[in-house]
Amino acid sequence: MAEVQSRGLEALSTAALYTPPNAPLIPETAPYTDDDFENIHTTPLDDGKALAVGSPPPANTDPAPSSRNLDLILNPASTLSPRISPALHHAENDGHMADTFQGFSKARGSHLKASTETDLKTAFLLRHFSEVTGQWMDLFDQTAFFGSYIPVKSISNPLLKNAACAYAAKQLARVNGAKTFAGGLSFQQSRMQLWEGVTKQNWALLAAEYYDGAISLLKESLQWDHSPSGDNSSEEIDKRLYGPRTVEGMVEERKLRRRQFGSAQSTARSDDLLAATAILCEYESLDASKAAWAHHLSGTKSLLDVVEVGMMPLDSPEVPFQKKTPSQARKATFWNFARQDLFAAFVHECRTRLDTEDVSLWRDNGLLLDENDLVVPSNAPESEFSRGNFMREDMIGNALIWLVSKLMNLLCVDETAPVNNQHSLSAKWARLNYEMEVWFNGLPETFMPSAIIPVHPHGTNLTEVWSSIPVCTATVMTWHMAQVLMLVNKPPDVPTRRPTVAERMKSYRNIGQEIAFHSRQILGLCLARPEASVRIHGLQPVFVAGQCLTEMTERKVVVDLLRGIETDLGWATEYRVQQLLQEWGWKNGNGEGVPGQG
Repeated sequence: MAEVQSRGLEALSTAALYTPPNAPLIPETAPYTDDDFENIHTTPLDDGKALAVGSPPPANTDPAPSSRNLDLILNPASTLSPRISPALHHAENDGHMADTFQGFSKARGSHLKASTETDLKTAFLLRHFSEVTGQWMDLFDQTAFFGSYIPVKSISNPLLKNAACAYAAKQLARVNGAKTFAGGLSFQQSRMQLWEGVTKQNWALLAAEYYDGAISLLKESLQWDHSPSGDNSSEEIDKRLYGPRTVEGMVEERKLRRRQFGSAQSTARSDDLLAATAILCEYESLDASKAAWAHHLSGTKSLLDVVEVGMMPLDSPEVPFQKKTPSQARKATFWNFARQDLFAAFVHECRTRLDTEDVSLWRDNGLLLDENDLVVPSNAPESEFSRGNFMREDMIGNALIWLVSKLMNLLCVDETAPVNNQHSLSAKWARLNYEMEVWFNGLPETFMPSAIIPVHPHGTNLTEVWSSIPVCTATVMTWHMAQVLMLVNKPPDVPTRRPTVAERMKSYRNIGQEIAFHSRQILGLCLARPEASVRIHGLQPVFVAGQCLTEMTERKVVVDLLRGIETDLGWATEYRVQQLLQEWGWKNGNGEGVPGQG
């Protein structure tokens, strides 16, 4: 199990680039459309077989396995149908629940036919995912794809069910089973909220079992059944998944796959597979080390590349191809990955995996940009709104994710480059600063705080800054963080004359005051105790504020905020606390340390 956990999604990077010899084309399938969100239905599981959690998937008995190679990769919903575990399905409830659902279907006069979840443990975890961890993933998505639709889709998709339950169980393990109730105070909670096993369950073990089951299903969907050597043993599969391969070979395989997808104009139904990988990445980032997080994000990016192949035209103009618009499900997964990619680049001090200069990629996923690739204002007159030339709050926040990702790439200057590129760097910084100003000036009034109250934690003079819209709070927090990074990394101007010492000191003081202002605004937004998803999103902004503030009392507030996130929500923050303590010269969060420090 440990081996699977350490290498699980790394297989995506390799498998996504591999095309076996004579691989068949993916059959035409209908992509998910936005109508699916209004009329989701599921298919029955009539094979009667069960897949034990933590055990390998059943062997493939297809008489023609080679015809399903790539279909396994991009159409998991059509190939993975068994239930996840016999222990997660109680026969004594089948008759009653089936009758209930049948009555619902008849009352609606609909064609709905599905098996609903009747196991209390699984229902508890799916509901916890919907009400807690899934909502964390939906912070920048007002359609709430993960929290609302993944539990529905998991009825007929064991990969999604395993992934969602694994993430929910791991979060419970991180907080020792503590659970908040959605919907506020109530005289009586539902049974699946007050499940008696919540305090007795070994959540860490259960999370690992669900994760193992998800990785097994994911690995099966990424396997190919035809080996060039004719060997389909597990050793040969692992060799192909993890073995050394040349860059030239992977490039050629990707080119071949693109031509196959393009010539068939295939529109693969891969949204479920992408969503599952996004959930598993969140599972790992909950407490993963830097290396594990990086490997998993690389695997997800490779899978996104594979999916993009089916949407992109060929380089050859001779092949007619109309690029397809991503579904809402795919957009939700893309933006979830983009946020993880941004913060991973910040943590690892490297470039983002997504190409920020590929403007069409970001346009296709919902950004409204003008002819100069500037973000279209969303505070325009009513006439512009009536024509649809505006973005809602979630997409405005996503636009900033794109801009800050560009900043991460700008900061990753090639140390081997010639020194005479100072003018080019200054021009790029000025351009990005202008793009951020255009974005900020185009914000609607919904991004203004609803209340500001003075507070004095640890004797400070700070404020609580509260906004009624969570995504706006998270977005403004990200903007303050971006402003700090822009100021700290501003290239020196090329003066026409040598400035005096007084002029330099005045410039430094002004920059320091601006940095302190943005840092305190970040603390104020977090001190207002926004909802859980915003607090998690604020991890890196609060860390940046802690690097900039010098008052001991304010640094204590930073430590309290960071540790509060991990204590209350289970999201790992201690690695950032320890980094700050080392930078400050403190032995602990109380300010004890080297004399003269803090």
